[in-house]
Amino acid sequence: MDYCILCDDTKCGDVVCVKRGLETLVEVSKKKKDGIAAKLHGRDSITVHKDCRKKYINHVKEVAECDKENDVPLKRRSSSSIFDFNAHCLYCGNALEPEFGNRTPLRKRPKICTVTAEDAKCKILEKAKTIGGEQADAVVLRLSSVLDLRAANCRYHIDCYRKFHPTNNSPGRPVNLVGRSAFEELCQQLEKDSECQFSVTELTEKLNNIAGENSYSPRYVKELLKEKYQEEVIFTDFPGKNSVFCFRGTANRFVYDHWHDERKKSGDDDRVRIVKAAAKIIREDIRLRAFDMNTYLVGGELDEDYLVPDSLRLFMSETIKSTTESKQVQRTREAISQSIVSACRPRSYISPIQLHLSVYAFLNEGSRQLIDLLHSLGFAASYTESRRFIGSLLNTEQPEDMTRGFVQWAFDNADYNVRTLDGHGTFHNMGGISCSTPKQHQSLPNTVSRIKGKIVMDGTKGRIPVVPYVKPALSSFKSIYASDLKVKRSFPSMEKALQIDSVWMSSFTLPKELIQGTRLPSWSGYMEVAHADSGPYDVSEVRFLPFINLDPTNLSCIYTALNFASDQCRKQQLKTCFACIGEIMSGSGLEDLFATVYAKNSVPQIMSGHSYARAMRAHSLAQQALGVIILKNEIVADSTILAELSSLHQKLMGGEVSCEETRPVACKIRKLYQDKCLELSALNRTAKLWIEYLNQFELVRLFTKAMRCGDWQLYLDSMKAMLPYFHAAAHLPYAKAVHIHLQKMEALEEEMDPFEFENFTRRGYFTVRHQEVFFKGVPMDLTIEQKLMRHLKTVGLTRGRGITESTLAQLVSAFPLCVPICQALEDFCGVRSSSSEQHVELRASWQLRDERDRGHFLDWLENHSPFEERPQDMLVSLSTGTVADTSVTCDRAWEIGFLSMTAMHGQNFADLKLKRKDKIKPLAAMANNVRVTDDEVSINPNQLFNRIICMLNLSSGNLADFLEYELSPSAPSLFDEVSLRKTDKSALAKAVDAICSPESNVPSGTSYVVDGGMLLRAVVWPRPASYRDVCEAYKAYVLRRYGESAHIVFDGYEDHLSTKAGEQLRRCSGKTSPNLTIRPDTMVATAQANFLGNGANKTNLIRLLTPTLEAAGLSVVQARSDADTLIVENALERALSKSVAIAANDTDILALLIQRAPPQSPVYLHCPGSSGRPDKVYDIQKVQASLGILKEVILVMHALTGCDTTSAVFGKGKIGIMKLLQTKPDLIVSAKDFNNPNASTKEIIEAGEKLLAALYGNEEKTLNELRFSMFNKIIARQKLSADFQLKSLPPTSGAAKQHSLRVYLQVQEWLGNKLDPTKFGWKIMNNRLCPVSSELHAAPKELLDLIRCGCKKGCERACECRKNGLPCTVLCSPCEGKSCCNVQHLLQLEAEEDVDDPGT
Repeated sequence: MDYCILCDDTKCGDVVCVKRGLETLVEVSKKKKDGIAAKLHGRDSITVHKDCRKKYINHVKEVAECDKENDVPLKRRSSSSIFDFNAHCLYCGNALEPEFGNRTPLRKRPKICTVTAEDAKCKILEKAKTIGGEQADAVVLRLSSVLDLRAANCRYHIDCYRKFHPTNNSPGRPVNLVGRSAFEELCQQLEKDSECQFSVTELTEKLNNIAGENSYSPRYVKELLKEKYQEEVIFTDFPGKNSVFCFRGTANRFVYDHWHDERKKSGDDDRVRIVKAAAKIIREDIRLRAFDMNTYLVGGELDEDYLVPDSLRLFMSETIKSTTESKQVQRTREAISQSIVSACRPRSYISPIQLHLSVYAFLNEGSRQLIDLLHSLGFAASYTESRRFIGSLLNTEQPEDMTRGFVQWAFDNADYNVRTLDGHGTFHNMGGISCSTPKQHQSLPNTVSRIKGKIVMDGTKGRIPVVPYVKPALSSFKSIYASDLKVKRSFPSMEKALQIDSVWMSSFTLPKELIQGTRLPSWSGYMEVAHADSGPYDVSEVRFLPFINLDPTNLSCIYTALNFASDQCRKQQLKTCFACIGEIMSGSGLEDLFATVYAKNSVPQIMSGHSYARAMRAHSLAQQALGVIILKNEIVADSTILAELSSLHQKLMGGEVSCEETRPVACKIRKLYQDKCLELSALNRTAKLWIEYLNQFELVRLFTKAMRCGDWQLYLDSMKAMLPYFHAAAHLPYAKAVHIHLQKMEALEEEMDPFEFENFTRRGYFTVRHQEVFFKGVPMDLTIEQKLMRHLKTVGLTRGRGITESTLAQLVSAFPLCVPICQALEDFCGVRSSSSEQHVELRASWQLRDERDRGHFLDWLENHSPFEERPQDMLVSLSTGTVADTSVTCDRAWEIGFLSMTAMHGQNFADLKLKRKDKIKPLAAMANNVRVTDDEVSINPNQLFNRIICMLNLSSGNLADFLEYELSPSAPSLFDEVSLRKTDKSALAKAVDAICSPESNVPSGTSYVVDGGMLLRAVVWPRPASYRDVCEAYKAYVLRRYGESAHIVFDGYEDHLSTKAGEQLRRCSGKTSPNLTIRPDTMVATAQANFLGNGANKTNLIRLLTPTLEAAGLSVVQARSDADTLIVENALERALSKSVAIAANDTDILALLIQRAPPQSPVYLHCPGSSGRPDKVYDIQKVQASLGILKEVILVMHALTGCDTTSAVFGKGKIGIMKLLQTKPDLIVSAKDFNNPNASTKEIIEAGEKLLAALYGNEEKTLNELRFSMFNKIIARQKLSADFQLKSLPPTSGAAKQHSLRVYLQVQEWLGNKLDPTKFGWKIMNNRLCPVSSELHAAPKELLDLIRCGCKKGCERACECRKNGLPCTVLCSPCEGKSCCNVQHLLQLEAEEDVDDPGT
């Protein structure tokens, strides 16, 4: 039928097929008697205009005329005009959406609903007949004009519906009749009770006695009281106490009575009179007191009795009262009392507290305005008085240096670089301290004479006189020869000290149920507890010395410090030890381990040792984690050791046993640990390197323990064991200094007084203790940092304005004298400007943080285990997977360093050199290594590129020839450091969206193929839950979203030789977890993101999930590796018989469907939305039609500009290549070569280079030619201050070749053709596929060989050019390749190449 039966017009508009509503049309036709009912007789369905059907059914006037003989219309507003069911409320007849003001919020507008039930009309009519009334009659009249409320789109107000259909069920809790009755009885008792106030808790207890189980909570009782009495009751709430209430009349009576009683006791006139009398008495006592204005109080207490009259003290004690007489209250009284006395006698009284506060502000803040502000408020002495006090200190004769006890001196750079505008006026000199053991008291006199008249800052007093240094003709090192120190890996003192360390390390393997809440601190805290009863020991006192007003690098400054000190102080090597560890372990994966906890920018500081505190904690946590991995299985398997260790740990932390009493168990654990380390070290080179790392940090701990405990023999032995590592890491200046120091210390007994030697060594005076704790010794270099430098870094004399001669005189001379003044004020106030971080490990918060960070380290190490099975000669980086060749020697650091150290025996220290072969090569050198004269050295790409300009001046070389090399270890335009450059894959989907807009819904009846990778992350796991609950959540999600016919395809994660394996590892590098045992009843204890970051865990979850899904009738398949191709193939196979949609959020699947889907195939891609974004549905047929011929090469475009297995091209995206192929269709021919499974390698390389060249703007040139021309253009238009970036140039032809082969491999895999990856841009390293950057070297040999020297005394053996087998050139200075013996015709290569001492 080509016409609408209702309007007799052709069906050209929106039409609808009527089946279920056919009976309604027949009934309306019979009422209208228009003959349409006869036409509809015998039909199952009919097609009519949508609008015609709506008008025909809802024509109220016609229907009303048909029924007017049977129904008597009521005179209502709704009957006076046509009732619009869509615009008016069915129940009240008012407009549903009246004109609201712009400011009326939505929440205040009436809520509206639409009729959706089929039998709504019948139910409403029955309800109207039941309730009756005018409103019911009006509703019946309105319903009589319509047959189908849903078709009429009938709407109504929710409030009107509730009034018309009232329910007996009231919202909220059910009425407790017994409780209500009991509450009313309680209220009657309250109203009759003579008590005036009650607590809510008391009332609740009474209510419990009356109602029993039906009683209410205190909170609800309070609400009921407010509801019953409203404004007649007053509640009083106190934090942490019960609420109290009384009736308002009672409260008013209390207030009234209290006010009148107080007034009767004392009138206002009497109180004022008493206060005035007390003030006169106190003021008179202050005026009568005699104070000394000729001296300042310095060394005594700041709260001496004579400073404040007794009457004032009594008044303050009565005014400022406290339940406990704390020091804080006493300090407050004293400070206010002295301020009152100072205000009464401003010219004849000097408050010590106010004076010290002014000096403190003067020294630390350097602000006169701050001092004047405090003085104006009466809280501090004046600025003039503080300067007079400092001048008095400078003019006072200082006491002689401490001679009692054992005294040591230390000097260090005192640099204070203030932020001045021009950079001038900064402060650099030499500061010093002296440490006396045992502690000597009173370093300053009790009083200082107060100068009168003009204030003069005499900068000549309090200084150390400068002694000029004259350089000797012969270096003193010439007379010092290296002796054999008998260095070994371990000494008896070290083994004894490490026994208790083994107990500490193994305590982390104990199960939590055995620890029973015992503390588990880090190493420093553990040792402090373990050595709490050790001794004897003495506490030291630190005194500041005057500054040496010279640049610290000036030899005269150093010589002056050495002459001033009675004994040369030692410089310790802890930071250097950390630097050696960082050098040896660089590239091993230790940096990535630290990055799981520490900020990325902090890791280099930790590796170099510059951040000492962080380095100490990071290495300690790493050792704890490795110790757990090494010892856990061994200790748990031996129940005897486990029980002994658990008991010992609890007793040790409880202070029940001493350190010596732990020896028997400690020896067992130490032996167990050593045997396990030897076993692991023999596995392979990787395991040996990490065991070597543990040994290195053990030496750091031993050295620290020697300083903390004052163990002289352990101090010497630990430094001896460190020496080989200094040599191996090429820290020759430190190696020489430590060697000389050890030689001197071994001969110390012969040169030192026997009594002093006894104190210095056996009594531990070589270390400094600031507190009476045995394990808190500090070396001299850290002492000067913690004491002098802490104050200097906060000094304010130079803040923001630089240093003039006058301020310099004050700072240099007065600073050492003012520091004790500041310390005295801090001691009096009980505060510190900063605190030490040495022993905070015993705090609960610190232990919780350590436990969390140690867990991160354990997770990382269990996923990147250094002790897994590998070939015995394999040394691999745990983070990057880089496999070292035989040139990497970091796993033999101690052996190489020991040989280098042994070779220097018998030589004088002035002639010692370090040979290149004696320095270890770390794993980090593998990434940036090139070969120079048969030696591999690390290169800096920027420095390498800059040498080109120099080469052009030396020869007739061509810049274009140099640019044929990448000039970097990997192609910068294709690689980001050492990995493939990542791209924005979603850009392809955005480009498709711009051409063909996606839809929002999938057609009904469509079956789904679900991407399993998306499914694993789409479902939020319930918590807490077992893995069975998780599987049920996945099943419910799939059935709800995709139906029972869904087919699920999961990725595979066990194929390590997949080209996508590296990308899978990269994605899970941020959040991961160890391998977990997954059983249905096991509770989930890991975050979902961390769990899914481990491929093995995902595989186990899929195995557990598959039976659950299949039991629900769902089909499940798992691919061997990447599932994208399998997903598309399954969908296309199912699309042969019905409509299919793929549920996925992967751009690769979109590209695969566009290119592989046959024409007219009913296939859709459904991309679920997230974070509030709507779903997107791609109709693949429409997308193919919109793209045209581009659909045949969309996989090539996608892979060429970057996907999971190919690299992006810097600055060239997916939209760019799409536009390029649209404007230049001839390039599509080259792109189609990648689709050809029989294409030759030559065709692939030529097609790839042509497409890449076209991306850079000229397909007629080769990439090497484009690199040269683009380099010239970039340099010409760049600003002079800009940096040139190699990645902005096109890749070389060599790099483009490998990239094209990888693109071809990926396209063929998408098309279903399997190829050998090692023949198409990939290579196997460490049992994984790694991309090949280029077949060419990083740079030409002549560029790598470009070396210059700076020899001043001829180009002999130490000449840099000669050592590298090269002649001197014009780049060399000052010889310029002409006036030396290393010119081309005289050059003779030497067999052994030495390296200059880094210290020269």
